[in-house]
Amino acid sequence: MRGALLLWLLAQAPGPGALETLADGVCSQVLAAGAPAPLAVSISAPGHPALAQAFSTLLLARLAAAGLQPAPLPAAGDAEAHATAHGARALLRLRLTLDGRLSAAGDVLSSWENIFSGRAQAKGKPAAVVFAEVAPDGAVQALARAPDAPALLLAAAPLASWPVRTAALATGDMDGDGRPEVAVLTEEAVEVLGRDGHLLARRPFLALPRAEVPAREAFGTLCICGGLLYAFSGAHAAGQVLALQDGALVPVAVLSRPVVACGPPRLEATPVPGAARLVPS
Repeated sequence: MRGALLLWLLAQAPGPGALETLADGVCSQVLAAGAPAPLAVSISAPGHPALAQAFSTLLLARLAAAGLQPAPLPAAGDAEAHATAHGARALLRLRLTLDGRLSAAGDVLSSWENIFSGRAQAKGKPAAVVFAEVAPDGAVQALARAPDAPALLLAAAPLASWPVRTAALATGDMDGDGRPEVAVLTEEAVEVLGRDGHLLARRPFLALPRAEVPAREAFGTLCICGGLLYAFSGAHAAGQVLALQDGALVPVAVLSRPVVACGPPRLEATPVPGAARLVPS
């Protein structure tokens, strides 16, 4: 009896709406195309900003759950230039059209290729046409009739900039004030910034031995554990545990391997010589 009742309840439950179905279809095609993360996403729906915003929310959630680290881009402007500026490795461009049926059409393509990734064989750039359509339901029709009000856009503001490539970032409370600091690693130094972007301390790796076969690009790890900063640059054979004291980064210990998670116990890894990769220790 309980089984029959459960089947009846499931049959009465509403299925996914049109926007959910459309987002599922687009996400499946992006995954099938083999697009790498992070993925920049540009969605336009001329005349229907509320519809575009609702669909974007659903699609971004699905792409994030699939591990693609989606980054929404403004609908206006050069999407490829925006994607490159955001450091995205792939770009998804979509245009929503409501003409009897609701369709999403566009393409997914590579926006960046790192030839120094240390891989034995380079993979081809992903490029694929994306198309899905559904019959509009009540929610789609209501969103399409919404007034053409300006959408809320949250623009990223730069915290700081560096003349060299950064290798790693970490945030955590290093001075005991209950507010997080930002640690930034380059090949030759580590810096700690306040939340407003001003420099609190900097320590170069001059005293550390160089790696026999250094990584071919800026690469390393940072972890803030218990107020201490665990820093390891791929250009060096050792790292340091540092404490923020009186405006300076003071060495506490030497690291023989990168620390990638605080634990307990702390999780360490081993660098792959000449490559920007780690393997479990």
